[in-house]
Amino acid sequence: MKLEEFKARKIGIFGFGAEGESLLRYLNMHSVKNICVFDEADLNNQKAEIIRQANAQLFQGPFKSTDARGIEVAFRSPGLKKEKLIEVLPEGTKITSPTNLFFAEHRGRIIGITGTKGKSTTVSLVAEILKQNSVPYFLGGNIGNPLLEFVDRTTNESVSVLELSSFQLEDLNYCPDIAVLLPVYLDHLDFHEKQGLSSNFHENEKDYLLAKSGLVNKMSRDSLIIAYDSKNVREIIRPSDAKKIYFSEKSLDSGCFCEGNDVVCTGGKGRRLFEGIKQISQTNKIPEIDIIAALSVAYVEDLKVDLGSLMKDFLRLPFRIQMVLDFEGIKYFNDSAATNPISTIQAMKTMNGKYALIMGGSSKNLRFDTLATEAVQDKNLSQVYLVGETADEIESELKEKGFTRPIFRMEKLDDVIDSIRNNSREISAVLFSPASASFDQYANYKDRGEAFNDLVGAQNG
Repeated sequence: MKLEEFKARKIGIFGFGAEGESLLRYLNMHSVKNICVFDEADLNNQKAEIIRQANAQLFQGPFKSTDARGIEVAFRSPGLKKEKLIEVLPEGTKITSPTNLFFAEHRGRIIGITGTKGKSTTVSLVAEILKQNSVPYFLGGNIGNPLLEFVDRTTNESVSVLELSSFQLEDLNYCPDIAVLLPVYLDHLDFHEKQGLSSNFHENEKDYLLAKSGLVNKMSRDSLIIAYDSKNVREIIRPSDAKKIYFSEKSLDSGCFCEGNDVVCTGGKGRRLFEGIKQISQTNKIPEIDIIAALSVAYVEDLKVDLGSLMKDFLRLPFRIQMVLDFEGIKYFNDSAATNPISTIQAMKTMNGKYALIMGGSSKNLRFDTLATEAVQDKNLSQVYLVGETADEIESELKEKGFTRPIFRMEKLDDVIDSIRNNSREISAVLFSPASASFDQYANYKDRGEAFNDLVGAQNG
């Protein structure tokens, strides 16, 4: 649905987070006049003033059909369940999203990237590769840069590299030119009151995988899917007519895969070798699979890659295996964004010396058995610290799988950092990778990450 199709209609913006605010600016810039903003929270004065200056009407608190009377086009924030809007909107209202508007209005090509873990890192690596090749690009989406902030600046020659969450994809009516599917595991099946009564989550595994399939549903034979070689991902992309190429840490008949310390790509573009990837992954604390995914894009697009400069110039995102302190021979890594077990497994694989692992938080109804198996097999893992609601479950799985190294149970992160000072003789690193959500003790993973940084930084103060 393009802008001109609804310019004269009554518009509702449901949810006034970063995307809602960006949407309001975009509509205001394009002379869309009749706008209502709905948010269940009490917005601060600054946000309320932004709405007032845009001559939009603000409705705060629970959504009501009386407030939504006359709305013809409703824009849903990815953080809101669509069913909550249907309950209050007039019959026949078109429900769409800022993501759909971007796809309708953009120019140039789109590389859309999704998966359970590694999206932000992979889109950043792909963007850096495009930069090395002097390709004009834009980076946005769930990584924190709202899509409508740059849609008007896209050109026929530019490439937009987008991080797309399952919530952005579940009602997507368009498709990218290239879709990259990273590993997909269960996630977002939880509800927590701190997120708000209308917060978006998936009811079950089927719904989650269905949402992810939104990236490829409308792709044609002229488009390309770069997919992680797993049962879940193959099931997601199976119905698509698009061309497909796979990538993996394990050997494949064709595609991009690890061969010793290197990555080999084979297929329609011939054979190409990227050397030293395993060492690069561990040295730079970037999950190996994210690097392979980015190199797969370089392979199919015939882009040159200077790996040394790529790692040097790559802008690491906060709370993703971020080194926050090197103190008295111990490096402290903050991976608070690891809110599920697979994220923690990927982080563990980047460690190349004896280390302590801190895990635990609020439950997302996910299993920790695979994580426990990886922990048992990880010879570098020296000791484990557990906090939060999931501590019992993680400890039980570790012991069931035969983990015999020390496990310390603590109430809070403060206690963990204090204990590490007294039990750190055998380690050279500390990895804070919770494998759990944060809502038992923190507002979100960023709040938790900042708390860890403060606690660790205090040692050097």
